[in-house]
Amino acid sequence: MTLDVFSNSDLPFEVMLKHLKFDRDPSRNPVFQVVLQVLANTGPRIGDLDISSFHFDLKFAQFDLSLHLYEEAGGYQGRFEYCSDLFEAHTIRRLCGHFGRLLEAIVREPDQSISKLPMLTDAERQQLLVEWNQTAVDYPRDSCIHEVFEAQAKRTPDVEAVVSEGRELTYGELNRRANLLAHYLRGAGVGPDVTVGICMERSLEMVIGLLGTLKAGGAYVPLDPSYPQERLSFMIKDAKVALLLTQRRWMKILPEHGAQVFCLDPNWERLVEEKVENPINQTAPGNLAYVIYTSGSTGRPKGVEVPHRGITRLLFGVDYVQLDPGQTFCHLAPISFDAATFELWGALLHGAKCVLYPGTVPTPVELQKLLHQNKVSILWLTTSLFNTVIDEAPEALSEVRQLLIGGESLSVKHVRRALDLLPETQIVNCYGPTESTTFTSCYPIPRQLDESIRSVPIGRPISNTQTYILDTRLEPVPVGIPGELYIGGDGLARGYLNRPELTSERFIVNPFGYDSGERLYKTGDLVRYEASGNIEFLERI
Repeated sequence: MTLDVFSNSDLPFEVMLKHLKFDRDPSRNPVFQVVLQVLANTGPRIGDLDISSFHFDLKFAQFDLSLHLYEEAGGYQGRFEYCSDLFEAHTIRRLCGHFGRLLEAIVREPDQSISKLPMLTDAERQQLLVEWNQTAVDYPRDSCIHEVFEAQAKRTPDVEAVVSEGRELTYGELNRRANLLAHYLRGAGVGPDVTVGICMERSLEMVIGLLGTLKAGGAYVPLDPSYPQERLSFMIKDAKVALLLTQRRWMKILPEHGAQVFCLDPNWERLVEEKVENPINQTAPGNLAYVIYTSGSTGRPKGVEVPHRGITRLLFGVDYVQLDPGQTFCHLAPISFDAATFELWGALLHGAKCVLYPGTVPTPVELQKLLHQNKVSILWLTTSLFNTVIDEAPEALSEVRQLLIGGESLSVKHVRRALDLLPETQIVNCYGPTESTTFTSCYPIPRQLDESIRSVPIGRPISNTQTYILDTRLEPVPVGIPGELYIGGDGLARGYLNRPELTSERFIVNPFGYDSGERLYKTGDLVRYEASGNIEFLERI
């Protein structure tokens, strides 16, 4: 057998390529792209010749990545060669360090599975797990949303709070009307963690309904009137909605249900006999503020249970956006989409004005009219709407000073065009699943984008939020290596309503936490760290 092997010891590469059947790709070497070569020491002399080595600079790399090891002085010297179109020098230096760390671990534990041996240095592990997650700042963690609003209304009772199609409410008026509704809801049995359905279009009544529900101690469940009756019926039953707030025009679209219904627009006079004072708070920051149902694109829709603390953490002590009384927000997202959390409460908890868009999805011209007439300074757009506006009417965004975008990966081409056309606008790329209360990480986009950039990063975790990029063994992966994103911190939802098995599967114990109760949310998103510490989104796993 050995002799037969020797007879076939030489196979020219070109001959092998000729007989292999595969599609050639001119952008890469055929068959393989990575080479490991180990050269034994043949001794210091060959006959009368002395042997010595020298290093020289290569002008090109034959393969994507090569490692040549030379036996020398009782050990090995190594040399990496790499294609500089694919790798940065710092990436190769990191790779070299990881390889050395792995070899040391193999020597210490030669019987251990390679997958269980460490590659990260202690300094890298400290950076990934601790330094890049030092996001703790003070915020009103012990207050509920309505308590923060009531304090704001007391400070600025005569300031405009909400504007909708020529109608408006000041902070004082909004607080009083929400109080009337809250006392009515309390009398109807609404209290902590009791769900109240909100089936309305964007309107002053909708805002009163949301705030009144929270003041009563309950949690609102957004029911989009445009949803099919089958979906609305499922949500009402699954959330065990005790009472449903709606408007007269939507009464006919409601499916059959057993909840008590209160129609706000024709029955407002029924509330005038209620108390006007702030109800005594019965809610804790860990109680539910709302339950939002996911799209259900991967199966049965899931009700995400978001507590008050997740929202206050989103809006206070943050550095991804400037929130203050001088801002004007536009509420554009459907109330069933958690971007509305930022739009509404971002304004109302800071004494700013919130302008409600009256329709569904605006055209760029309609959006321009609304933004310019109301001098909107803070705006959140889905990526697709942002692309449309930049293509058709970028001047619509000219007066917006803080533009937040999210929902899907940004187009680098559209971002570059926006940076050129909107010199006074800070554009922020925002990422976050509903399970982490709207935003997890944000990336304020610099005025000058690197020419080689392939995708816009999703940035770093916002305040009081942690992010971990882990492998299948829940170990951190090195910078530049893809892994699954896990999220921790005060923004996490309590779990999925009536889905304990799914909750325990997706919300796991934090293996890096200091508190035994800390959890991580398993996102299902494939990402990686850049050398700067920013996160790059790659794809859904």
